Amino acid sequence: MILNLSDEDIFRMKSAALDDDRNEALKLIKEFLKRLDQQKHGGMKSHLEG
Repeated sequence: MILNLSDEDIFRMKSAALDDDRNEALKLIKEFLKRLDQQKHGGMKSHLEG
């Protein structure tokens, strides 16, 4: 499976890495996993998501 990253995504990853910001890094990982899950399920959102 492929996750497309925008320029903003890459900038946020670089910023989190340079600042050693673990909270931001974890937030990014969660966002990316959510996107991958949505792609896997045909872009449909789960009723459990808020």
